[in-house]
Amino acid sequence: MAQTDGGKNLTIRALFGTDHSVVIPSPLYVALMATAPGATDDGGDLDEPTPTEYPAYTRASVANTDANWSITGDEASNIVVVSFPSSAASGGTVAVLYFAITTSPSAGEVLVWGQLPSPVTIGAASVLPRFPAGTLRVTSADPIPL
Repeated sequence: MAQTDGGKNLTIRALFGTDHSVVIPSPLYVALMATAPGATDDGGDLDEPTPTEYPAYTRASVANTDANWSITGDEASNIVVVSFPSSAASGGTVAVLYFAITTSPSAGEVLVWGQLPSPVTIGAASVLPRFPAGTLRVTSADPIPL
């Protein structure tokens, strides 16, 4: 799975040794990005849409519960639709190519990130950005949105 250093550190601390102080976050926040994060980036460093490009943009909040995420083998996928606010008619446009799952609505750690199968252009006439149920998939190999 694609992780930043912060996400890797959380995983290692949760799995090994005696320091199991890692608190599994809930809710999780899904971010949209124009560029992939760097290895040392945290949630405050993400290349997310600006207020000029997408005035109503906020990260999508998803409670980290069995009612919202399905676990099968080494894959987790969303059970609920993950939606973002509609873009305002006064906004510009922005192409998003990546997503990230973070621990905070505005900063926090980047747990995992991945590339969208095709770019999504968000603007006044764009389709509401969303991940239908079952399409935001994270595996131990790689996050794969459909």
